[in-house]
Amino acid sequence: MKAKNNIFICIFVILLTVPSLSMPFFFNAVNTEKRELASFPEIMNDGKINSSFTSDFDSWINDRIGFRNELVYAETLTEKNIFGNSAVSDIVLGKDDWLFYSDTLDDYFANRTISDKNAENIATSLKMVQDHCEEAGVDFVFTIVPNKNTLYPQYMKDYYLSGSDGNMEAVVKALKEKDVNYADLYSAFASRDEVYYQRYDSHWNYEGALIGYRTVMNCSINEYNDFDDISFEKKEDWEPDLAQMFYGVHMPDDIQYYPVYEFDYEIVSKEKESDALRLKTECESGKGNALIFRDSFMNTAYIYFAQNFENATFSRSYPIKIDAGDGETDTVIYEIVERNLKLLCEKAPVIKAKACDEITENHKEVNSESYRIFSEEKNKMTHIYGYFDENLSVSGNDIYVKVNDRFYKAFPIYEKELLDDKTSDNGFSVYMDTENDVQLDKVKVFVD
Repeated sequence: MKAKNNIFICIFVILLTVPSLSMPFFFNAVNTEKRELASFPEIMNDGKINSSFTSDFDSWINDRIGFRNELVYAETLTEKNIFGNSAVSDIVLGKDDWLFYSDTLDDYFANRTISDKNAENIATSLKMVQDHCEEAGVDFVFTIVPNKNTLYPQYMKDYYLSGSDGNMEAVVKALKEKDVNYADLYSAFASRDEVYYQRYDSHWNYEGALIGYRTVMNCSINEYNDFDDISFEKKEDWEPDLAQMFYGVHMPDDIQYYPVYEFDYEIVSKEKESDALRLKTECESGKGNALIFRDSFMNTAYIYFAQNFENATFSRSYPIKIDAGDGETDTVIYEIVERNLKLLCEKAPVIKAKACDEITENHKEVNSESYRIFSEEKNKMTHIYGYFDENLSVSGNDIYVKVNDRFYKAFPIYEKELLDDKTSDNGFSVYMDTENDVQLDKVKVFVD
């Protein structure tokens, strides 16, 4: 009996020590969690003993312990097959093994994370961007890509009860009231019986991307290539982003529908990857020059825009920065996924405001004690921003700042990163020439 106990103890000790002893062989193991692995902690920090060394060392060990991917995969299968749950906090497990981002749940439940005033501020800001473009003879189109579970709720588990009138609905309503040129992707997809998003990926497939492209270009004043002679080839070889996070190195391939078409555009930027921060393309058969602000949904959709325009620049910059009067752009497209709409009320677009000598008599000066104002030099411009006191009732969002007897229209945006960590709806933000000698104590604010 004692011998058996010793054997069990030895086996138990081996099971505990093997992962640690095998660490040298796993330093180059694949990191599938789309984050930086913890680095080895410093014992001393700024001349003092690092008080968090123990916890930091624990994180370093956990990221590199032997057979880590296999252990994570085993936990994933256990949670999935026995309990029907996801072991990965960022992933929601749906029906038929469909995977969804957890950060889309607020939208799915219609838990509003932006107020009606925020939605109005977003729409006002986009209308200001549109006006800036149109004054320079540039076409502007804005679009929202619906979350995967917004379009395909039938693949969510039954205990996830969908709501209505969330962030997207509030923003779209405000966009229509402000007459912003909006490409309605939700209606374009919801009216079709086919499924154009992928089971294990958070994005649409190439066929869905073409629908997105056509919907956006339908809202443009320009003629465009509708790719009416295109066809698609089905293959099960796509490396899906959600499955990579969920299953790790054991992820299954997803189905992709590859376009069968002779694309002849060229990528001329230094960065060549589809998710590059700034991707530039040229196409001899294309027409016009486009500046396209995008997110990861353009990783597949960009090929259609690149083929359509003679020159196209795809930018992932946030906030967006536009000089529509540069003479090099005739179309601006702004695409953002539903789950990121909140970002639009947290940073103002970087656009140089035009000065005017007077404003309407409906605009009233705000008492200087009722707002806080700041400035910084940014993007070779002077950035003036601030917020109104909460006890001040500001019903409108037509805001001007007066500098040196001239008026500049401000975006009704609360600069969250510069002010604090909350999202508010009572801010203002404006960019102007650095030539202005800005003395904050002499700047005045007017509201309609």
